[in-house]
Amino acid sequence: MRRVPLFAALLLLLGLSTAFAASFATESEDIASFTTQVSISVPTTQPPAPPRTFFLQGDPTILPGILSTTAVQSNTVSRDVIKDTLEVQPQADATKYFVWQGPTVAGSPLVVGGNTRLTMEQKDEAGSRLTAGLFNCPAAAPVASTVATGCVQIGTSAVGTEPVGGFDQITVSFGNLVYTTIPVGNQLRLKVVNRDKDGVGVVISTRDFKVAWGYNPARQARLEFGL
Repeated sequence: MRRVPLFAALLLLLGLSTAFAASFATESEDIASFTTQVSISVPTTQPPAPPRTFFLQGDPTILPGILSTTAVQSNTVSRDVIKDTLEVQPQADATKYFVWQGPTVAGSPLVVGGNTRLTMEQKDEAGSRLTAGLFNCPAAAPVASTVATGCVQIGTSAVGTEPVGGFDQITVSFGNLVYTTIPVGNQLRLKVVNRDKDGVGVVISTRDFKVAWGYNPARQARLEFGL
């Protein structure tokens, strides 16, 4: 009579041992699977366009000048820019601005942007800082790049530090511009003005000045994207 409970107890112990072993085997398998090394590839983000440099060229008496991708040895030339109150885009008085334009885009769109900088020369005039604007314009738009011509302003900024000592090399930093697609049939344009104050009344320039451009190995007048 006592052998039955003992036999049942042995069966119960055997069942628990089997269940524990099965459970342990499952846990071991899960751990082994979890700790297997996995290689994850993270793609590197590339800018939408490569760095681009355009060189300022052209006769200062003829609008527009040229934005060229080729640096051509030339004499430095200059032009007076008369002080005024207007912003870059609406300024249409030819004595108060100058503009350079790239070739009409053909084949595939032109993409520009990223950290952008203009380098050129300005005649020393105390209290004077040049203001520049960048535009995406239809090729048929008038050179003044005014609002009514369909041109879209893609960046604007003023010289950070006043020039000193004759013709001084200046830098206009446009900051990190959003990449802009200039479609086939349009042009990239650069326009400079002599604006007296910015939109909140801060003085930018107090008198007329000269701007100068050209190319030599030491002082290149240029517009650079994607720095």
